[in-house]
Amino acid sequence: MALQIQEKEGGDKLIVATASLLHDVHRIIGEKNGKFCSPKDSLPYIKKILDKVEISDVKKNRILHCIEYHEEYDFSEKGKTKNDLETLILQDADNLDAMGAIGIARTFVYCGKNNIAM
Repeated sequence: MALQIQEKEGGDKLIVATASLLHDVHRIIGEKNGKFCSPKDSLPYIKKILDKVEISDVKKNRILHCIEYHEEYDFSEKGKTKNDLETLILQDADNLDAMGAIGIARTFVYCGKNNIAM
């Protein structure tokens, strides 16, 4: 979905694609540790992954930036603080993924698995 948005809106395809693939690593870490892990807390793990591939430091930093801020929402207390195109694309794709019947089903599964009341 992020690549479809990027195709239409622009931005760096490599950054959008890579950030999309790695943006939920924090959830895997949280499940493994049994406690919440923020996107920011997952960045050292993601950096280790990115260090294994040939990609410039500038692009690595932009990917990490997108991942760190992809869960900012307009309706949150601070609202969105970033407005770079790749981060906005990742935010939109992530939000679109959560919508509709599949998104609702995923919410039920996630809440049930993590003992979160509706």
